[in-house]
Amino acid sequence: MGEFFITAKTGITGDGKTVLSPVWVGIDGDKITYVSEEKPERAVPENTTDMGDCTLTPGLFNLHDHVNRKQLRENASLPLNVRSKDFMSQSYQYMLLHGVHNVKLMLGEGISFVRDFGLGEMTAINLKRGIKEGLVPGPEMMVCGLDIVQTGGHCHKFALEVDGPAEVMKAVRAQIRDGADFIKFMASGGLEAFPREDPKYCEFTLEELKAGIEVAHEAGKKCAAHVYPTAAIKRVLEAGIDTVEHGVLMDDECIDIMVKKNTPVIPTMTGVRASFFIEPVSEEKKRNIPLLEERIWGPHAISVKKEVQAGLLVGTGTDTYGRLADEVRMIMAAAEETPVQALAHATGVAAKIVERPDLGLLEEGKHANVAAFPGDLSKSLDTLDHAKQLWLHGKAQL
Repeated sequence: MGEFFITAKTGITGDGKTVLSPVWVGIDGDKITYVSEEKPERAVPENTTDMGDCTLTPGLFNLHDHVNRKQLRENASLPLNVRSKDFMSQSYQYMLLHGVHNVKLMLGEGISFVRDFGLGEMTAINLKRGIKEGLVPGPEMMVCGLDIVQTGGHCHKFALEVDGPAEVMKAVRAQIRDGADFIKFMASGGLEAFPREDPKYCEFTLEELKAGIEVAHEAGKKCAAHVYPTAAIKRVLEAGIDTVEHGVLMDDECIDIMVKKNTPVIPTMTGVRASFFIEPVSEEKKRNIPLLEERIWGPHAISVKKEVQAGLLVGTGTDTYGRLADEVRMIMAAAEETPVQALAHATGVAAKIVERPDLGLLEEGKHANVAAFPGDLSKSLDTLDHAKQLWLHGKAQL
């Protein structure tokens, strides 16, 4: 096809500050060859796509998701807990079909990269392979295989239950053998069955976490930890964790440690909240909302603001029940950021977190993942929910 150009009224490069108006982006193969406000001489009507009143951004990152389970975020006639239990009892072949469907939908959200956190056996590993081989259209995937959890721990029914350093080490090696890009530990309780399960409790001992993380690092793999309470956050940091997932009750000491270690956090603000608002909402859930606002959601928003102010790498992730556009808007509100600053969490900052310097920016030489959203996102993120077009590896997807 040769070099072609995309132009639009606005461009946001993904560095948290640069806005171009208008914007011209050149693409040749899977590389960005030109980014400027000035129209290049080699751009002619035959090789130019004019997106009009749109904003061009780098393709977006979702750094914490469960791809197979995304149908559960939709309102339905049955309560969420009933639908979730039914879905997770289905065959893994059926879950994989949902994954195929869901990654296609992600393209429509402008998502070009997703980090999947399991809960569907090895379906995500196979889905990643299918996308890479061109069998399935979808974003680039980074996958963990099976989550590793202590006996009876968070989401233990759908994870690999182990106890003691030796079993943890063996579990890590098994995930690496089976194709995991990174390792996920469940290091505390969560909200899946709140209030029967309380997120304030730590899971895994320091020795268990250290053993598993050391094995992963020796194999060149990063480790992530699902973690809510302050004590558990400090424990995983001491153990050498690479990314903190959720990090809900993070205090100033945690943030100071993370600054020194340069440890990123994926707060998943939408995922932590969304399951309590998906219709129909049970009376029990409604009764728990004030308690959650006091114990979980309010402190979480405060911690996110402090994380951003401290200069931590804060990335966007939705977990099962959230939406990426909502996540960007929630981080923006919590951290009191501008739309341009907030978008960086889903682009340039996210690329740094997964150590992909070829992605995340509209910049010459970067990989050609480019999204177009209606309206001017430098002024408002109200139109971030659906992309008008996404170029993935330089090819239009929508």
